[in-house]
Amino acid sequence: MISQMRLTKLQKNLAILSLLAFTLLFGASQLSSMSLDASLSEWQQGAEGFNKSSQLQVASKKPVALFFYTDWCDSCEKLRNEVLATPQLKEFMTTMHPVQVNPERGAAENRLAKAFGVMGYPSFFVVDTESGQARVIRRTSHITPEQFITQLEQASMSLASERNSL
Repeated sequence: MISQMRLTKLQKNLAILSLLAFTLLFGASQLSSMSLDASLSEWQQGAEGFNKSSQLQVASKKPVALFFYTDWCDSCEKLRNEVLATPQLKEFMTTMHPVQVNPERGAAENRLAKAFGVMGYPSFFVVDTESGQARVIRRTSHITPEQFITQLEQASMSLASERNSL
């Protein structure tokens, strides 16, 4: 009887410890997700954010960085975690007007994705809305933040050169 009571008490303690461990792991994953969202919190959101950034570009002459993603896209999440959420990109994005758009969140977002010819995710563009020109960033996977920044710089320079030649 005593040994059964000890076993029951041990099982109860193990169940409590398991529940506690699960709670801690779940909480840590939620904090990680919140920190990612916070790292991109300065980005404009959706079609409305694109319109606002387009208006800001006229005065600032900074291009718009346009990131199309979906919630179910593992490659999108990897790009966000390993590249877009890094301090290097956050600093570099001060030279642009960054916008993230999930085409599944509304009709206006879906129309915007269609206007840019988005066929898959992630899709990333550098846009000069004043001239109507855009450059697609082709390499978005298996890439370092530095390599991604190089692509953004090249796209920006190409747009500026084209604008100056008009």
